[in-house]
Amino acid sequence: MPMHHWSDRIGCSVIQDIVKLKIPLWTDGLRDYQLDMVSSVLDRNNVLLSLGTGHGKTTGFAILVLVLREISENPHLYPNLRYPKKVVGIVIMPMKGLSSDIVCMLVWRLN
Repeated sequence: MPMHHWSDRIGCSVIQDIVKLKIPLWTDGLRDYQLDMVSSVLDRNNVLLSLGTGHGKTTGFAILVLVLREISENPHLYPNLRYPKKVVGIVIMPMKGLSSDIVCMLVWRLN
């Protein structure tokens, strides 16, 4: 089978399936721009996302972590999608308390 890109229809569908598997309350999955961000990073593209407060920037970052963890733990389920083994993310947040809450949420969700 041919290799797919995360930003094509199949790759985006896999991302949405992983989101729904890991966060069952999110029955609609990601917003389009969040899906674009996550799929672009998985395709090894640089991404700069600037949105207003409450529009889901942090969700995109957190979902990327969940997707990478899922595919690294179950690569046999995703044989036709390449993924980066090492990813570096820089998140700039003006509020110290918010960043602490996000780190705690990610640690809780990953355990």
